[in-house]
Amino acid sequence: MKSIFYNQLQSEENNLIFFCGDESSELLASLLSREMASHDQNILFLSNVPLKYPVEGQILVNIEPALLRQKLQTEGSPVFYLCSAIEHEKLLPLDSEKWSQILHLEDLNVRFIFLISNAEKFDLYSVMAEKQACMISSFNFSNLERTLEKFLSDFKAAEKFQEELTKHWLKTTQRFCPQEFFSQHSPNIKRFLFVNQVKSLIDENKIMGILRNLTDLYDKIFIGDINDFKIKEI
Repeated sequence: MKSIFYNQLQSEENNLIFFCGDESSELLASLLSREMASHDQNILFLSNVPLKYPVEGQILVNIEPALLRQKLQTEGSPVFYLCSAIEHEKLLPLDSEKWSQILHLEDLNVRFIFLISNAEKFDLYSVMAEKQACMISSFNFSNLERTLEKFLSDFKAAEKFQEELTKHWLKTTQRFCPQEFFSQHSPNIKRFLFVNQVKSLIDENKIMGILRNLTDLYDKIFIGDINDFKIKEI
């Protein structure tokens, strides 16, 4: 049970994991970090968006890379959240100029989890090329259901279903996940999709037929439920 998401999402193969999507992306990232910690790995959370105050892990505000290295070598907490400040129970993003320095700490058995919402001030092109990385897009089924049902009701039989669905999907998710950015700067990055809150066979049947038409966009597609520790590959 402690490794179910760890194994499916290739956490051991990738030391830089980008998360994007709706609120489920933070939940999945937090769960995956706990599973990584059970494998004796240190986890560093970075973000270019404000994060909810975590219930676990140690928060480090504007820490210098040298001091961070020392903490990783001497302290017991395996999960660290890096931020520039804490306001209204939100962790504010760390200055991007420190990202590259911090990402050179991989010799300390560190896995980096990076939550992103857009590609602005994202200066990690050269660093990304040096590391094994993957991108995980995570969405709650309840957030997708309405827009997908509208697409199906508006769809004209004469149109090419897969082509039109792909266009609709990219338009729906582009404000959450910068797909074009990764296509341009890191075209070989592994891409995973996880749809959360799929709790019943009825939900599975609703979403599986649609997701099978999106396999050109992702290396692997999963459905499941974080709360019940369920994940299933399409």
